[in-house]
Amino acid sequence: MDGLLDNKCIYCMTGAYDSVSGICPVCHHDREYQNADHQLSVGSVLGGRYLVGRALGQGGFGVTYIGWDMHKSEKIAIKEYFPSGCAARKRDNYTLSPYDDSESRNIYEAGKNRFLDEAKRLKEINDVANVVRVSAFFAENNTAYIIMDYVDGITFKKYLFDRGGKTSLTDALEKLHPVVTALSQIHKKNMLHRDISPDNIILSPLGAVLIDFGAAREYSFETPTSKTINVKTGYAPMEQYDTHGKQGPWTDVFAFASTIYRAVTGILPANAIKRSENSDELRLPHELNPDVNPAEEAVLLKGMEIDIQKRYQDIDSFYRDLIAAHATPGFVPTAERTPKIKKTKEKANQVPNQTFNPSFNPTLNPTEVKPKKNIFALITAIVFFISSLYSFFFFVGVTSNDDLYAGLMLQLILIIVVPLTAGVFLLRSFAKGKSDVAAVIQTALLALWLISLVSTILFDATYGYYRTSDFDDLFGMLIYMHVPLLTVLNVLFGIYTKQKHGKWFEAVILFSKKN
Repeated sequence: MDGLLDNKCIYCMTGAYDSVSGICPVCHHDREYQNADHQLSVGSVLGGRYLVGRALGQGGFGVTYIGWDMHKSEKIAIKEYFPSGCAARKRDNYTLSPYDDSESRNIYEAGKNRFLDEAKRLKEINDVANVVRVSAFFAENNTAYIIMDYVDGITFKKYLFDRGGKTSLTDALEKLHPVVTALSQIHKKNMLHRDISPDNIILSPLGAVLIDFGAAREYSFETPTSKTINVKTGYAPMEQYDTHGKQGPWTDVFAFASTIYRAVTGILPANAIKRSENSDELRLPHELNPDVNPAEEAVLLKGMEIDIQKRYQDIDSFYRDLIAAHATPGFVPTAERTPKIKKTKEKANQVPNQTFNPSFNPTLNPTEVKPKKNIFALITAIVFFISSLYSFFFFVGVTSNDDLYAGLMLQLILIIVVPLTAGVFLLRSFAKGKSDVAAVIQTALLALWLISLVSTILFDATYGYYRTSDFDDLFGMLIYMHVPLLTVLNVLFGIYTKQKHGKWFEAVILFSKKN
């Protein structure tokens, strides 16, 4: 260990200490440099091969160090899982231990598992250019570590600071273009960064590189799941303040648009929560930088919209429109203040990618998509209605036990066919990017309820005449019970759609707001 330290500067991992002065000729630091007490000591070795140098930075989830891979003889970055507020380092200067209470232990262990799971997913995007590459990850010292490429350069935050706090939009677009390309590829792999900001972008000799994917998560449009709350004030949208927030590519769009806002205005964007309560919290870009034209401002504000539905849904559309607005400064678009957000829980639906229109007209909201008729919901509703009528007329003709049992079997078949029919149309509409899950599900529930109600009424009218055994009693009880069950399901789903859209039965509206 001492031999390694004699040959390698633990501050920059580039130069070697002078044998006389003990000073590194590259960074001019001496061998006495030490990290903070709660961080790993310089000179520590992890996994039998990774030498720990100075701490590069610390966030809410961990500490990042400069390091040296003693097997490959190359400089690396080491990220250590060290969540703030629930763990401390033991006296051995290696091991982490959660605080001695059940809540801290649970939070710590769950976070460590997520840290390693996310490392696995991040390694899957090593083929994406301009994204820091993950070479290894492992658990040790009751914590976990991610080994990444070390990226030489300065952060975009430092770049802005060196230029007095801000830069031109032209410069920002040129510098951050590689980040847009990287984000586009990451989103296609169903991954989100969720922590984009000027200090997580490094300007290297080979172009801008996205770093610090500690908050990155996989997302799914079909199944909403609870996500860890991770926010960076000014850059995090409203959905990141909610563990069940609807997150997707639009989440990174908000953070990236806020990063450009910071670059051209020189100030941190207003907190999303404050903006949701008062739209005047966000100062307009042209008030801080007269060089920002109205078209550019309109695109920036749309990228920073509090309301997800009004925000750009993908990074490509946002960037292309911003370039188009930058090229047409003579046009005057309608720039509106960001409206207040309604705090509602929404089920995640895939939103079709918006495409860039070369004939960009800045007098309109860029790449605005007009609603279309949801023909699939209409066809599904018609199928359900016909099935219900068929069931009704069949039961009218009941004249014997055999007819009654045949009718009950038909009802069971319809109860199976209805959800399958709903599923088919739902899959077809998903394939075309036009679907409203709530509408299809509730249409199915209403159809099942109608079939069951009619069947039960007719069963009751003929039951006393055709009863022949105790088996008929059991069968009759099952028939009677599923009607109130479906009634309860319809009421519950009605409450859900009332909260979501302000209407009790969204299913009867054949125009989907999502299309």
